Amino acid sequence: MARGEDKKRVEDDDEPFLTKIVEPTYPTPKPRTDINKAYFPGKVYRSTSRDVVFRAMAGNTAITTLKVLAWLKTGSSAMLSEAIHSLVDTGNQAVLILGLKQASGVPDKKHQYGYGRAAYFWSLISALGIFWLGSGVTIFHGIQSILDPPKELFLSWEVWCVLAASFGIDGWVLKRSVQELLASKPKDMSFYQHVKRTKDPFMMAVLLEDMSACTGVIMAGCGIGASHITGNPLWDSLASISIGVLLGGVAVSLIRLNQKFLLGQSVEPEIEKGIRELLLARPSIDNVYAVQSQWVGPSTFSYKVHYRLKLSLVAG
Repeated sequence: MARGEDKKRVEDDDEPFLTKIVEPTYPTPKPRTDINKAYFPGKVYRSTSRDVVFRAMAGNTAITTLKVLAWLKTGSSAMLSEAIHSLVDTGNQAVLILGLKQASGVPDKKHQYGYGRAAYFWSLISALGIFWLGSGVTIFHGIQSILDPPKELFLSWEVWCVLAASFGIDGWVLKRSVQELLASKPKDMSFYQHVKRTKDPFMMAVLLEDMSACTGVIMAGCGIGASHITGNPLWDSLASISIGVLLGGVAVSLIRLNQKFLLGQSVEPEIEKGIRELLLARPSIDNVYAVQSQWVGPSTFSYKVHYRLKLSLVAG
């Protein structure tokens, strides 16, 4: 029996070592629910962009229904543009929800930095939808209504009620979005600077979409009112084109935001400075150089640096 065991041990020892490839094991991480964080010097906050997106989607679904009914009754070009605007916003928020779900994926063997960049990918898809379906279709319909104006523009009190309700709902969602951003804003930073530094594409998408929605309702009201007073449907068509241009501007802003993070934007200089000071505070490190960093998600960045140990420690 001992001879058999010795023979088996010898055969195992003869097997080339390099053929024994051991796959690395990864611990199973806990599900991440706080994927939407943004880092500012001295402050890490949890964002509630998931709630903001769901809130905006529910509001836009109701608004779209009201605007479609108002357009069917009046035939207003501006009202159709606003209906398209709200419909596109609703669809885009559904895309953002898909992005929220994928971006919350935990790191695995294939994606060792996690799925944070999925947030920027799906937000980019949403922005392209605003540009082509929102801006493009709205401008096209406005130009078409100028070339072939309606013979009669029927207006009633229901139209103004729909516009008022739309402004109220969009304004409420916008107010909640601004409140979320203000709650996470550092005391020594202005609101504008805070918005510019936000890494959360979902929050930015809802913020810009609702700002444009409130502005679009005002434009539609001005166009419809001017056409009603003058009897000229041209004002209604011009309002439609203006809404399309507004949507195009929002889309371009969101596209640029997502582009820079998909390309791997580096972290802010003050963050790099803080990490450098933290490393240099260690007694064994003499210097750090060749720093490389990039954001890999709304709440995560990678940081690579070369360092030189102190000669006294190396010699010892």
